[in-house]
Parts: sequence; C-alpha cells; structure tokens
Amino acid sequence: MQSYGVYGATKLCFYDLQTGKLAMYFPSANSFGFSLTGESQEILEAGSPALTFQGGRKGTLQIDTSIISPKLLTIMLGAVETNEASGNFAQYETGKVDGTTATFSLATAPATGTLSVFILEDDGRTVKTELTVAAGASPTATEYKITGQTITFEATNKNKAILCTYAKAGTNITKVAIKSDTYAKAYKVQGLGQVRQLSGVDALVEITVPQATAQSNMDLTFSAESPSTFSFTMDLGKDPISNEMIIQRFL
Repeated sequence: MQSYGVYGATKLCFYDLQTGKLAMYFPSANSFGFSLTGESQEILEAGSPALTFQGGRKGTLQIDTSIISPKLLTIMLGAVETNEASGNFAQYETGKVDGTTATFSLATAPATGTLSVFILEDDGRTVKTELTVAAGASPTATEYKITGQTITFEATNKNKAILCTYAKAGTNITKVAIKSDTYAKAYKVQGLGQVRQLSGVDALVEITVPQATAQSNMDLTFSAESPSTFSFTMDLGKDPISNEMIIQRFL
C-alpha cells in the first residue's frame, strides 16, 4: 500500500460529473491524502519469483476539514437538504436565580409550552429537581412563573443554580436529513497544495481526481475546545477514457 498527503491544501473543489458545474468549494481544507493498494500474483521457479503480475489497483482520498455546511453534507453523505419556513430550535441555558429579585432572564422568549426548569446541585451540573409551572399568581418553592423572557421563583430559590431547556421559534431553518437508503454520487475533485521537493523548495501542485465517491463511513466530531471537524473517505474511480485515477501537475 502506498499513501501520501498534501499540506497547505488551501483550495479544493468538487465538480458534478453529470453537468461539469462546480458543486462545492473549500476555501481551505485542513488536510487531504491518498492511499493506493494493489494486488499481485507471482509465478515461481525453483521456489523463487520468476514473474510478477500486478493489478486490481484501488485508491482512496481522505479529507479532514473544519468547514462544515449543509451543501457539504449533501455531497459527502447523499443527504437531503430542505428549508423549513418556520420551526423550533433547542436552547439550553444555565445560571443562578437572582439573589435579590428571585428571577432569571432567558436569552429569548421560549415557544409556548416548551420551557422546562430544573434546580441543580451546587456543582451546576447535576439535576436535583424539576419545577412546575405555578398554578396561582405566585410560585411556591417547587414552582416557577414565566412572563415573556423572565422567570420568577419563590424566595427560597434565590441564588440556586438552574437549568432551563426550551425551544426558540425560528424562520428559514435549513434542515439536512441523512437517510438510511440515500447515498452519495460521484464527483470530480480538484485541489491545490504544496509538496516538499528534494531541493528543499516547496512546489505548488494541482491534483485532479477524475471520479471520486464518498464512502458511507464518516466521522463528525464536536468539541468544546475547538471547531467541529469532519473526516470522510472517498473511493477513487478511473477516467473511462484515459484510465487515470490521480493526476498531479507541478507548477
């Protein structure tokens, strides 16, 4: 197996094979690399290889990027992108009940009937109990009252840590659905990167993959410390006329 990568790969494009039009442009890609495998058979003479046949060459393209968009997911996963005129978006807020007014202000007014309020332990993480909506004008120790974006508590809950979960009403929401029976199609991939030469001078290289289809496997990672990353692998196909799988042009 042979593998190699290209660093400084700041330009990467996907072209629709059917129309030839640009489908997706990466202004920068963290990294991408290729792996090539092949099969070999040998004819032995006196126990030693006398003749070797090679064939069955296969290649893959590995891309790791922090650029994630609905369009990219539709290309890599065969996902379906739609636009919803309106809908709710999940919100999670933590904090402490005000020590003077016994209130807590949400970032936005919750959609009707979606608010849940929890009292947390002192660690600010562990749920202790869930409060209910006040039946009367004033909440009890186990209740809360919501007016617009302001939650009002009973005085004994002052300075307590809380968690509020609710839905925020939104418009023009982009929805990407990854389906069990829909897969990616083939694309032409073209990119620019740099390679280190024997002279020590870095050369700009244009890489073209005539046909590449994303595998069903993918890794989409979210982290509190850094931007989310998307890793995927594409199987390489050959050009039907030239039989080329990977084309490199050094400038």
